[in-house]
Amino acid sequence: MSKEPLKHYWPSLIGQVRSILQLNQRAFAQKLGTTQASVSRWEKGERIPLLEYQGKIERMAQEMRVESINGLLKIIDASPFPMIITDEFSNVLAASESSGFRAGLAILEQTPEEERENFIEFSDVLIASGFWKGDGLRYDYQFVSGPFLRRAVVQSIMVRGIVYAVVQRLD
Repeated sequence: MSKEPLKHYWPSLIGQVRSILQLNQRAFAQKLGTTQASVSRWEKGERIPLLEYQGKIERMAQEMRVESINGLLKIIDASPFPMIITDEFSNVLAASESSGFRAGLAILEQTPEEERENFIEFSDVLIASGFWKGDGLRYDYQFVSGPFLRRAVVQSIMVRGIVYAVVQRLD
């Protein structure tokens, strides 16, 4: 993977939650049951919180009505339709079981060999179009894989100033 998924998301969310609560890193760490050093590493983007702490931070954010991506990740995980959400570095952040992808891994390393060239070409189209700079862009994508015509819808969403791609396969 080229970058850790959500690496830039956590520093932003933690900083906003701490700011609203008016807590320094030490007090925030005590509230979570961790160390000030861990909070510092999370805010610098050196590490991402363990799942236990991610849940606590997300619940705090939700209570304060701070924008978060957690709900969307849960919806995609539970979807009966083939769906994924990815960051601009092509890391899968969440994936439905029917998608054939796993969260925490890069798309390219999970893409079948015969479809990799198509993925690379489409990634270049997204970059050239400015997809990763805006919110609300939609692309209908199709390519041939063996005897099959594959189709998908790719929708950009922005959460906390970061653009993500929600992809739903239609075939």
